[in-house]
Amino acid sequence: MAPMGKHSNELTSGQCWLAIAIAALALLVSPLFFAVMFATVNHLLAPSFGWLAWTVPVATEMSFVILYLLELLLEWLDRAPGWLRAAPYPFAVASLALNVYAAHGSVPGMIGHAVVTVAFFLPLIALKAAVHRFTASDEDRRRATATADAIAHARDILRAADRWWRLRAPLMLRRQLRTRRLPAAVMEAINQGAARWEPAVEAWITRSLVLPEGVSAQLAAARREVIESASRSVPEAAPVTVPEVTPEPASRVRPKPSVKPAPKVALKLTAAKSRSMPPEQVAEHVSAMLEEYGDVSLNRVKDDLHVGTEKAQAALGIARRQMRNGTVVPMERRA
Repeated sequence: MAPMGKHSNELTSGQCWLAIAIAALALLVSPLFFAVMFATVNHLLAPSFGWLAWTVPVATEMSFVILYLLELLLEWLDRAPGWLRAAPYPFAVASLALNVYAAHGSVPGMIGHAVVTVAFFLPLIALKAAVHRFTASDEDRRRATATADAIAHARDILRAADRWWRLRAPLMLRRQLRTRRLPAAVMEAINQGAARWEPAVEAWITRSLVLPEGVSAQLAAARREVIESASRSVPEAAPVTVPEVTPEPASRVRPKPSVKPAPKVALKLTAAKSRSMPPEQVAEHVSAMLEEYGDVSLNRVKDDLHVGTEKAQAALGIARRQMRNGTVVPMERRA
């Protein structure tokens, strides 16, 4: 049971006696009203139900009472689901319709049967308001009123944005409005007052409505980032580092054996030799020509190396890229 919020919820001695009198009257007249309704519906349905006609008033009134008291108990514990709040009322409507129809068109009889039926159900409905009044503090009631106002404001915004929002709004947003479990930022703003929760509600509804577009933009940005990172991850040629050599004293310097210099890359090739070379191998000779002459034309590459136009273009492109990227010259060309 929820704790008593403030001293204003506690009853004085006179109020306790008044509450006891109200409960006693309700317990006294409710069986009488039920007996009248039972006899009326039983007589009305006897031609079609026979001796089982009594089950109809028992089913309608008892189902209403059971569901209503169960909903009242769960509401007392603050756990009542939404569907259970409306479940008892179809039985009350059915009972009212049967009792009014039993007057067979007589206006006084219809009014009389309606009064008896309403007098049976209405005190039970008022009981929930009394329970809520004595189990909730003034602060709880203020928060509940502010929450209802915030939900109404959210529905007004949604209705202004789209008349079919009940079908098109995000599922989570509709669930929050139905269950009254609003986001933490909105509930915190509600606790601070009306001047705070209105902007919070507007920001919440706006963020929920643009959720599909926001997710699409995030996915597009993530795809672009993945593509760019993949293009940047292509390995580049690592430069060759030459270790530093510490000079030895003159007394310790030993004569080094003579090394025969490696032959340089040829600047000209014969057609028989260049015919079987791939463009990458021809590019070494083109690089040697670039180092020697500074720059060479496509026709000179074709004439000096005796290669076709396609192979000459490919080899010349490879050699120029290697020079721009600072590719290390092969050992046979560094001698």
